[in-house]
Amino acid sequence: MTVHKYYKRGLVTAEQFDGTNVMADKYGLGSNWKHPQSSMWWAINTLEGQLTVQPGDWIATGVNGEHWPIADDIFKKTYAELPVIPQAVAYVIEWFQQNDETIGEIWRNLYEDVDDDWKEVPNLREPEEWMLDHQDTFTMAWSLGEWEVAE
Repeated sequence: MTVHKYYKRGLVTAEQFDGTNVMADKYGLGSNWKHPQSSMWWAINTLEGQLTVQPGDWIATGVNGEHWPIADDIFKKTYAELPVIPQAVAYVIEWFQQNDETIGEIWRNLYEDVDDDWKEVPNLREPEEWMLDHQDTFTMAWSLGEWEVAE
């Protein structure tokens, strides 16, 4: 049997737990004491049962609204923020994807400017320079189909 590598798909939202009652209430955390002389820990109900949450852990929210804790070091190894792109670039991505363009065609046209259809794209000239200057971010946004718009 061949072993394959996999990557996680789908978005989660997450915020780092600060140990306050405000955040505990937001996520419905219950508090417990390890023993009378020790510090308090928090518990969160997950799909796998009750798990502990410590300040500094991340609380992730999945696509169905479920929550689970992730230790800070694991979170930083496993998750990355969505790419942040200008609104004009988001428009370009949406336009090209709706018109069945490939990312290869986009790069070819950005560098060679050879396709007459390319000139028909509304509002393209504004984001062109940004796309060339931020190729990795643009490509990640295109590939994921998800991004944050810069404010």
